[in-house]
Amino acid sequence: VPRSWCSIVFRACVKSGAVAVGVDGYGTALTAASVPRFPCDYPDTTAGRREWSRRGEARQARERTLPHSQRPNFVVVRTPERCRFQPAWELLWPEHAISTHGGVAFCVVRGRRYIEAF
Repeated sequence: VPRSWCSIVFRACVKSGAVAVGVDGYGTALTAASVPRFPCDYPDTTAGRREWSRRGEARQARERTLPHSQRPNFVVVRTPERCRFQPAWELLWPEHAISTHGGVAFCVVRGRRYIEAF
């Protein structure tokens, strides 16, 4: 689409019922529609564990850049050590923890049951 037509095409799409969403909005829409996203919704796979580990490391690195006065106090909010930067799935849904893989328990969060918690 030529640059001069972008606005026209965008307006036509919106008037036809299309919705513009960002990455977070896209993920929320997929979850609401019970469509799993790979690898985030598959913590029982190697790729899923790697993705959540990467996100946890990124959150931890981002927190280290903040001054101490702006960091959350995990002791006050009673957040266990192991789920400060990434989800501890076995704590969220203990009835769905299915086994341990390499000593790490996990659960599978797919479908409508996942969104009901929110």
